[in-house]
Amino acid sequence: MANYLLIYLLCCIIYLALAGLVVISVKIKHPFRVILVLLFLMLIPLAVIYFAVIYGATIPETKTPYLVGLAAEEAAKISQQMNLSTVVIDKTYEPGIPENQVVYQKPEPGRSVKQGRSINLVVSMGQKSVTVPNLIGKDSQQIEVVLTAVGLCIGTVDNVNSTEFADGTVISQSPVAGEEVASGSSIEVVIAVNANDRPSGQNSENEETQP
Repeated sequence: MANYLLIYLLCCIIYLALAGLVVISVKIKHPFRVILVLLFLMLIPLAVIYFAVIYGATIPETKTPYLVGLAAEEAAKISQQMNLSTVVIDKTYEPGIPENQVVYQKPEPGRSVKQGRSINLVVSMGQKSVTVPNLIGKDSQQIEVVLTAVGLCIGTVDNVNSTEFADGTVISQSPVAGEEVASGSSIEVVIAVNANDRPSGQNSENEETQP
């Protein structure tokens, strides 16, 4: 920082010298007043930076604590004990991570920072939940597309003889339609097998072969 201040000061002196030559050459009335005004305007940023550096140097430093894996409230308490603060800048769905748990922090743990600084946190919202769609009556070839669209997948598939439902359609499902489940959950379905709708010679897996 000291090097930058020195460079800035040298630039100010050079610029001021050039400005002075211009002012004198054009014969401006009260040229020294103009030069003093320019000098004052150029030294203001330098003074501000200088005092900011001096003030910053007096603030004691501390190490950032390890907050990942802690609840947001606990992370705030630990940071406060070290004269730091926390700010939750984002929340995200994280499978397998409990809700309100810290999953990311910046600055990283162990960094030297000035006391009073804020630590940015990203907090988990837990497992994303989705609403189970209604699969009853849908063709077995369609249900995978329907489930994938909402973030679910097919679980156990059972075949049952039925004359009430068309061959290859869903008779029942578990969990039922409208229930809230975690994203990525499996949905078990029961598919109707109707021998009357099948080509001759084909039997369902649940039909017993007659002697």
